[in-house]
Amino acid sequence: MTRKNNAASTASKKMCKIEYEARSIVGKLRRGASLTVKDKLRCIGNIGRCMQRYGLNSIRHMKPAHVARYFAELKTASGTSLSAGRMANHATAMRTLCRAIGKPDIVPSNSQLGCARNIANRTKHADERVNLSKMQDVAAKLSENNRLAYSMALLFGLRQKESVLSWKTVTSDGVEKLVVEGAKGNRPREILIENEQQRAALKANQEYRASHEGKLIDEGKSLKQGIKQLQNELSSAGATRISGANMHTLRREWIIERCEKILAAPEDARDKMIEELVFETGHGRLEVIACYTAMLSGN
Repeated sequence: MTRKNNAASTASKKMCKIEYEARSIVGKLRRGASLTVKDKLRCIGNIGRCMQRYGLNSIRHMKPAHVARYFAELKTASGTSLSAGRMANHATAMRTLCRAIGKPDIVPSNSQLGCARNIANRTKHADERVNLSKMQDVAAKLSENNRLAYSMALLFGLRQKESVLSWKTVTSDGVEKLVVEGAKGNRPREILIENEQQRAALKANQEYRASHEGKLIDEGKSLKQGIKQLQNELSSAGATRISGANMHTLRREWIIERCEKILAAPEDARDKMIEELVFETGHGRLEVIACYTAMLSGN
């Protein structure tokens, strides 16, 4: 018990008073993907720090004017305007915190805050293709394990965490599939293995793990630390959305290529192929595919 109290005391000393209070009031967030929860807690911490800067003695004293000031400052953070998506993430965190302090009505709607994620916002990067030369340049700058994770994103349409964790395969009725680990929302998911590129990437992945304690991250690092190292290496290598070589662009490229195959298939086979694609991407609705490509908009 003493050790826990000491740990809590150390954590509180690293945070300002109101940030610590805000995080304590919200407590553990048990719903949502791990990266989503992490981001929400980060936003809540930022809210706490800002409220202390505004002169509050307790997060419970927060009023509509404080909320309005917070979002006004976000709009011009670091001299640049945040995207509607990032603003909406802060709004979600603010609502979580305000519900916890018994003031759920002091946060305006996303529309009033100017961060409603409409269809135009969600699809503004749809159909942006990967920059092959930049992708190759990025891959050459990554460490061996993170280069393997990078290739998994391209060849299987995986998210960052999924690309670090996934390597096991299953065979059913003569069909081999990759079992996706660390999927968003813990959704069970398998992806068809269709070509030799995928098999070669899986073989290299499995061989690396065999000599590194079964992991695709550096020895002695936690999963969280491994993902952070991947993110840092990608950033240093220039893997940004603008460069056309970040991991989300690789995921989008895989989805677009799958859609090209669907549209090239006989019409009576497309519905089943679309259903499989929605499942393999980890989304429950066809509409979400529009965030990646408009190719199936007529289906």
